Amino acid sequence: MASVNNNNTGSERKSTRDPSIDNRARFNLSPVPSIEDDEDNNLQNHTQTVNPNLDEDESGEEFNLIGDTQGTSTTAVTMCDNNNNDHNSQFDHKHDNEQVTNVTYVIRKHYENFETIDWLKDLMRNRIRHRNLRSQQQQSWKKRFTFWFDTWSGWLCVLLVGVSAGLVAGFVDIGAKWLSHWRTGVCTSAFWLNREQCCWASRDVEYDDVHNEICKYWRTWSDIFGIDALSVSGWFFRYFMFILWSVIYATFIVVLVVGSAPYASGSGIPEIKTILSGFIMYGYLGKWTFLIKSIGMIFATSAGLIVGKEGPFVHISCCCGNLFSKLFPKFGNNEARKREILSAAAATGVSVAFGAPIGGILFSLEEISYYFPYKTLWRTFFCCMVGALVVRTINPYGNGHEIQFPVEYNVPWATFEVIPFIGLGVLGGLWGTLFIKTNISWLKYKKTHSIGKYPKAEVIILTLVTAIVCYPNMYLRLTMPELIRRLVGQCHVEDHMDLCHVSI
Repeated sequence: MASVNNNNTGSERKSTRDPSIDNRARFNLSPVPSIEDDEDNNLQNHTQTVNPNLDEDESGEEFNLIGDTQGTSTTAVTMCDNNNNDHNSQFDHKHDNEQVTNVTYVIRKHYENFETIDWLKDLMRNRIRHRNLRSQQQQSWKKRFTFWFDTWSGWLCVLLVGVSAGLVAGFVDIGAKWLSHWRTGVCTSAFWLNREQCCWASRDVEYDDVHNEICKYWRTWSDIFGIDALSVSGWFFRYFMFILWSVIYATFIVVLVVGSAPYASGSGIPEIKTILSGFIMYGYLGKWTFLIKSIGMIFATSAGLIVGKEGPFVHISCCCGNLFSKLFPKFGNNEARKREILSAAAATGVSVAFGAPIGGILFSLEEISYYFPYKTLWRTFFCCMVGALVVRTINPYGNGHEIQFPVEYNVPWATFEVIPFIGLGVLGGLWGTLFIKTNISWLKYKKTHSIGKYPKAEVIILTLVTAIVCYPNMYLRLTMPELIRRLVGQCHVEDHMDLCHVSI
């Protein structure tokens, strides 16, 4: 351990290190103060008054930074090298009557893959960098602009993250609905429109038993190939095309993920929690992972796979946060500060997935974040609101809301309905428990048997089985948002679903 000698002539505390490490340049750093005070522009700048001319290297780190307070202990931060003792000797002359307590750290600005960051060093490096910018802001207008840009860079970064996450969420929802409808037919007037949009221009619109639009512009695959839609062969042909498109979607995304971005597989939430705790995983939040994950979310949902959007959207939003943080040295060059942007991005993923900004903040604060300072809370709220606003502006669901299935009930519920509500809650809990236990057992089985060695075949076979099972049931042919909207929506007189029997 390090030895400490306290006297009136200026002592130092240095840690004993390996000789191979001692050949590298090192920092003498004082105990780390709170970085909340570092960004307070109202603090008195002692550094500038004592030593305004600071030397810095090309990366912006200080070589010599001394905060002097008469009559008290002195905090010293200086760059030193064992091969050159000139940097350390200056303290013997400047602080003859003061106590100087220094701790020697080895500075390493780049982490290797699958390492854990040093929170203490990164936060101190950020404080040194901010002091450097603050002390130089009076030298020129460029220095002053750089300082203020650095101060507001956190808000600007979360703004870009919120806008990008909202745009990607709208793009994914629109694309998934369009490709999902392609499994049943195509719009002959404009192939890029889904079934609902295709029938907007038609005056004669009818509805089937599950309230799907039927118009002359939307044609099923049996009609396109000249097969009678009411015949048995027409039904089986539509069945075949439904299965074929589902398997094509699944095969495409499997090849794309395995060949281009293996990190794009899975939900992403467990890995994001690991990264936010300080673990380094290069490539997991990269541009290729972001692109393939966004495209994969569209095709996986369109293939009929029962997958949720929360995990992928959290992963995609964190990719946006990682990419935009590189534009700002305050976050791009400091892994500890970058975690603040990633925490806000993770909350925005939940916000754009469910249209719940407050829910996203609670998810990030209580569930996924490891380092969440107070100022990050307001930036996270701002980022979530921007993401939800962008989704609502795009209106991917065509209902004027940022959520998939808005529920509006004008009829009050009766007292006797509490009993079936309780029964539904009990059944939901029992079914959820059975599902979780079955899923855990299946994962354990895959680890010990050969089926786990073929994940690509597993996805394709699962898609094939899902399509075969779902098509005979007309409700299971719908996309997940369409199905839930029909199940929880209030019945009206004009509804044609079997679930609604309204008598006049």
